[in-house]
Amino acid sequence: MISYQKVILKMAEEIKQANETTDQAKIIAHTRAIKLLAELILDDHQLDDEAAKLDKTVADELELRKMLGENYQPKQKLQQTIHHYDQPDSLLDF
Repeated sequence: MISYQKVILKMAEEIKQANETTDQAKIIAHTRAIKLLAELILDDHQLDDEAAKLDKTVADELELRKMLGENYQPKQKLQQTIHHYDQPDSLLDF
């Protein structure tokens, strides 16, 4: 895993290079690179959050199993409700 500090330093380099040029195409290319680097950090952070939620869910489930023993029944997934409309060709159906 690349450290956030290294990614931020690379973003600073791209900003510096974009400030030093007057060519619009190069400025756009540097801006695209900055955007991708920012998304790299944000995506990594989002994955960390999702992993933490999953770990918490698993830990909660194990704790419940210990507490309730044989009486424990895992949560059932809710079935999706299917809605049927009287006017399928209505303009308000999207």
